[in-house]
Amino acid sequence: MMHIGIIEVCELNHYTAVLALAETYAVNQENEIYIFTIESISTSFNYTDNRIKLIIKRNDQSIADFLKEISSLCLDRVHINTISHYYKEFAETDWSGDLYFTVHNIELWFDNPLSGRVSGLIHGMKESLFKRGINNRFLPLILFIKDFVRQYYRKVFIRKISKIKHKILVYSSSQQKYLFRYVEPSNTIVFPFCLYGNLKDTSIGNPKIRVCIPGSVSDKKRDYSSFFRMLIDNAELFKEKMSIDLLGFIPESDRHLLTKVKDLQSLGIDISYNLGFITSAEFDIRLAQADIVLGNLRSAINLYQRYGETKETGVIFNMIKAGKPGLLPSGYPVDDSLKDMVIPFSDYNHLLDILRMVVANSIDLNAFKAKALETAKYYQPSYLYQSLVD
Repeated sequence: MMHIGIIEVCELNHYTAVLALAETYAVNQENEIYIFTIESISTSFNYTDNRIKLIIKRNDQSIADFLKEISSLCLDRVHINTISHYYKEFAETDWSGDLYFTVHNIELWFDNPLSGRVSGLIHGMKESLFKRGINNRFLPLILFIKDFVRQYYRKVFIRKISKIKHKILVYSSSQQKYLFRYVEPSNTIVFPFCLYGNLKDTSIGNPKIRVCIPGSVSDKKRDYSSFFRMLIDNAELFKEKMSIDLLGFIPESDRHLLTKVKDLQSLGIDISYNLGFITSAEFDIRLAQADIVLGNLRSAINLYQRYGETKETGVIFNMIKAGKPGLLPSGYPVDDSLKDMVIPFSDYNHLLDILRMVVANSIDLNAFKAKALETAKYYQPSYLYQSLVD
């Protein structure tokens, strides 16, 4: 029997990772799980197991006091799911026992040299000065200054937990392999961001092949320019046979992409988009309607950030959640356990060839979808529990 605490006080969008941990620990009927969070995040947690208990920070309680209270409890294991705010408070808390810390961006915590931050500042200032839709031109400079303090407390936190029993949790084997540069392999663990969600597949009978691109619509981390150009150049081929769902909001800084979206619509391409945030319920409904998930990722975001190495993408986990097949750049390292649900593409000419084969039925889409569903079902609590307790 274990008493397990899971802390999420920073990011609303990380609730699925918390639930994945909680529901997996609940496989053992003797375990008791406590989710520690704040009121604005608490409404996202939906579960039915009465052994999972939600503990919300009081309004009159500081984050520092809340963390101190958690650390004083007799918990067998504590998971810190995200530190993207409150760096000082986490670093100054006296943690003890068995601590698991999820690292979302390895380079920030283990390889964040001043030279890289200065390079990021220069790039950010250039972009803010010349790109439309940016309200605060000095935001990159403000963030650069703030990160000096954050980096100090990141180092304090890592030094402190290195003196107690701990593990660093990441979301993929390729991330774990990259982490070995900085952390002893025995102090690392892989666990997915989300579980197979048992969503009802509503793609059956789609009049057109529905391609879904989950995540915010931004050219910074995704290559929408190349994808839209490919669609415009081949509109006659796709307009009767394929629909596109941009399943994420378009931020102000990327509203210039709307021009291309409307160009596509004028050419007869069926394309859905959103200017505001999408509720989790609507997101799941639309994800379940997809035939294929497309990850038009820029594998290397900059010199220090690479998808599948320093950080992971939500695209692969949306595929797992809905049991959907995906198309991903060949530069993105896919875990062996997930390769059956992915077709890689080397560039956008190659992607065009793949989509041509899909709409021409040269690729058996139903078989591809069935294989993806079979693969995703292994991402359920009963299969994953042992990986948490070994």
